[in-house]
Amino acid sequence: MLYNLVMFKIWAKLHKKEKIVGNIVFERNEKFDREKFFSYLTEICQKLDIVVPVVMTSHIDHFVSFNNCRFMQRDFIDRVGFSKLTLENVPLK
Repeated sequence: MLYNLVMFKIWAKLHKKEKIVGNIVFERNEKFDREKFFSYLTEICQKLDIVVPVVMTSHIDHFVSFNNCRFMQRDFIDRVGFSKLTLENVPLK
């Protein structure tokens, strides 16, 4: 019996200047839900051992519309040791 699995993956990358200094692939066996974006981001940040940035509606809209978004140093309340955090939707084959 074949099951129709709905899944999504997000590649999270920490950048220092233009170099990737850390990354993970976050995946879920469920359909992406924009209402859960903050919980996805929280789990990603826990795995990267960084604080969670402030999330604006524009971040979520950009991720949904363009399959990526970025969080700059100004989006974090605490100082961070990297220039930006980018999230990129990984297309499934």
